[in-house]
Amino acid sequence: MTDDGESVFNGVFFFIYTTFNGRPVFRHEDGNLFLYYQVTGTCQRWVVSSSIGGQAAVLYANDRSADVAAIPPSTVWRYFRGAGFVDEPDIELRCYPASSGVPS
Repeated sequence: MTDDGESVFNGVFFFIYTTFNGRPVFRHEDGNLFLYYQVTGTCQRWVVSSSIGGQAAVLYANDRSADVAAIPPSTVWRYFRGAGFVDEPDIELRCYPASSGVPS
């Protein structure tokens, strides 16, 4: 979703065998971004940020699914562009699901 059509989110997010707010955490294959479940007051959503628990999300979806794999394909992701967030209906995040669970 940059001006030239390339997405900084292209690639794969891998489960990193940890949870945050009771949901699995994923790291982008480049290692610079994390996908996790954010809970702030009454706001609960999946976000992509440069740090786990960071308040500066670059991408988010208002969805309360227990795992990223359960987010409906019709969910609209919003990404930060310039002065605010804009809808990006064509974004599709690919993650290796946390179906094996968190190792104890």
